[in-house]
Amino acid sequence: AATVLWSGDWVAEELSRNPFSPKWVKNVGGLLQFFLASKNREEVAGMLGWHAVVDGITVPEEPREAVRKGNFHKVPVLMTFSKNETYGCIPSGASVSVNMGLKFTLKKEDQDRAKSAYNQTLIAQGIKGTTEESLSNQMLTDKLWTCDARSLADDLTAGGGRAHVGMFWHSPLYDPVGMMTSPAHCTKGATCHAAEMLYVLPQAVPFGINGKGMEAELAFSQRYSESFLAFVHGKDNAHPWKVWDKETEPVTFYDKTGSWVVPHYRKPQCDVLDRSVGDHLPAFMRAKV
Repeated sequence: AATVLWSGDWVAEELSRNPFSPKWVKNVGGLLQFFLASKNREEVAGMLGWHAVVDGITVPEEPREAVRKGNFHKVPVLMTFSKNETYGCIPSGASVSVNMGLKFTLKKEDQDRAKSAYNQTLIAQGIKGTTEESLSNQMLTDKLWTCDARSLADDLTAGGGRAHVGMFWHSPLYDPVGMMTSPAHCTKGATCHAAEMLYVLPQAVPFGINGKGMEAELAFSQRYSESFLAFVHGKDNAHPWKVWDKETEPVTFYDKTGSWVVPHYRKPQCDVLDRSVGDHLPAFMRAKV
């Protein structure tokens, strides 16, 4: 059912790979349908990745607004993200495309100030010598994924739910989707967008992670999958992800060495980025500024 819903909708990241392939054409068609059906067409560019669609019908109320009001099923929620999300969505993390993304997500007058202030937060944490391309990719990864996950965790908690936030810190050796987008980065040390999906739900042989030299990778995938399934089945003592709270903001990191908790992960960076929200982003984001 999840696959049907996912493939029945248009997927923003598919527009960045394999131009003019059948899948690319299908997603362009889906985007055009979404554009034509939208009441506020000028906001469509900012809805890439945020549109809420079930069976082709756009949900009328922003789901995040419903969450803030407590109008949602209070089941525990696990959100995970990776350290190099943009490389899995933007071909080779090209600066021109990343900077275009920043122009949509930040107000025009704030962009230079935000980049400088963001870089200062990295320097204060001992992260120095960052290239312009790397800095822009880090900013967009944080703006679209890290900071949004933190914000959603706050909303879920305030609305009476329970949130868990995780960082997939493992650098995968198997990422066939990411390799189509950024072959020089994905499986070469970067952890690209959605790279964990084939680890959390590993495929059976002969597909997926298998073959000579991949034994340790497969063993890690099985451990990670078992942790995820423990969360799904409500076995809180058998998975590592800590419950989110506003005081400590715990993010649970997970890689081959195990798991560990980092309090307030990316808070200084998100404090900078959250102060500026582009005019074309969804209403729930603009309302928080």
